[in-house]
Amino acid sequence: MKKAFTSDGVGAIAQTNHLGPYTLTRLLEKKLVASKARVVTVASVTHRTTVMADARAFLTDWRSGYYEHSKLANVLFAYELQRRLGNRGVTSCAADPGGVRSHIWDSSPMFKSGWKKAMIDFFYSPPVDGCQGVVHAATVDWNADRKSANGTPVMPADDLRYYSRGLFTSPLLCNLDGYRGKGFSSGQQAKGLVWGLSTLFTSLWDWPLRKLSGGLLASTTKPVRSATQTYDAKLAAELWEASAEVAKLPVAPQV
Repeated sequence: MKKAFTSDGVGAIAQTNHLGPYTLTRLLEKKLVASKARVVTVASVTHRTTVMADARAFLTDWRSGYYEHSKLANVLFAYELQRRLGNRGVTSCAADPGGVRSHIWDSSPMFKSGWKKAMIDFFYSPPVDGCQGVVHAATVDWNADRKSANGTPVMPADDLRYYSRGLFTSPLLCNLDGYRGKGFSSGQQAKGLVWGLSTLFTSLWDWPLRKLSGGLLASTTKPVRSATQTYDAKLAAELWEASAEVAKLPVAPQV
């Protein structure tokens, strides 16, 4: 994607994937509370591959606002919305649709034709299947999946959920962070390599296994652990506040 910014100086990826949905959700706060709505933010396994060093830089610095950063922001926002509105009856979570052969691949010169496109078409699920995990997250009985600590229900502000489906619920994928590149220790990068190999296997066999088994395998959607940094409440609050400032919205929910 070519580098582009809005008139407010926000990177196009951060604007499209985070600030736009953030603004719409904030403007609907009163209706969400009145109807005790469920808000599902669509994330991606790629959120596990990076960290956010600065919330404001994510919005305004192109290199700090790549796709994977925006997906990390999605999870941070979903959790912060749960912290702020969970005690008012709103339920907020993030969901990973898995590997889906959506039209996004058509915009990539690398994947829009040839053998790479053929691989995407064969190994990745059609949108009608890819949406199933998101639909589950939007409609599941919230209390049925409620976490507990020593038999005591978790308070709404601490009930943070990230839903994945099929092979994307693998403990190896969910319990390791996929950090790679500069800025990470050799130990972190070694774990990132293991994570990367696991994710490659997962993305290539999740849909074929589900299809070949007629849905008997790799079809369960459930809450799993998201990337370590997504549980950073301070960072999530900073992202919320920085986003409110750019969107010209009050920081506190208007309910």
